[in-house]
Amino acid sequence: MLRQGKNKVTVKSEPVENILAEWRQRVENSVWAPKNCSSWYQQDSKSKLPWTNWFGSTIEYFFRTRKDQPENFIFE
Repeated sequence: MLRQGKNKVTVKSEPVENILAEWRQRVENSVWAPKNCSSWYQQDSKSKLPWTNWFGSTIEYFFRTRKDQPENFIFE
C-alpha cells in the first residue's frame, strides 16, 4: 500500500477463493478433518472444520508470503 502511494487495499476475490479451496482440501486430508477428530478448534463451525489462519508449517507460510504479490490486490 505504501509503495503504491494508496490509502486503501482490498484483496481480490479470486486469490481468497483459491486459498480457501486449498485450505479445505488440506484440512480434509489432515488430522483436523471432522472425520478424524473433535476439538474445541471446531466449535461453532457448522461444517465442523477447524477455525485456523494457516494450514501448513510456519516455514511454508514464510516462503509463500515473503514476496510481494500486487496482482492479488486492488489499490485505491
